[in-house]
Amino acid sequence: MNIHLEDLSDHLAEITQDQWNTLFAMIPEIENTTYFEEITFKDGIIYPATWPEIVNRFHKYVYEIGLVVDFDWPHWDEGKRILSGEVEDLSKHSAITLCKLLTAIVRSDRFVEGTLIAYFENGTILSILRALKKHYDCAPQ
Repeated sequence: MNIHLEDLSDHLAEITQDQWNTLFAMIPEIENTTYFEEITFKDGIIYPATWPEIVNRFHKYVYEIGLVVDFDWPHWDEGKRILSGEVEDLSKHSAITLCKLLTAIVRSDRFVEGTLIAYFENGTILSILRALKKHYDCAPQ
């Protein structure tokens, strides 16, 4: 699904609660995952890292429901600032900003292998999902 930034607000409103719940159901699994990549070493050769199932599922699903958006993410200075330091309380950011952060992380992994894993390991992906949940979780608490 190819969503342009200018259409993102309308698109987010069209994502069903079931779709959000599917995404948010990944939170406990991510919380309980102890490693986010597997390095294969065989016959003296190190092979590219592989992702565990939760990372694969997350990656596929954020594309499937249109949370990875089309915008000039490599030149987005605010996103660079947010992602450059310690993981902050991301719940203060809009859903648009959170989707832009997801986009910057997921898309950059295509150019720098290991970027997505690093953001899983440092808790940023989990923080983004928790912040999105505050925006879109309509289930009774």
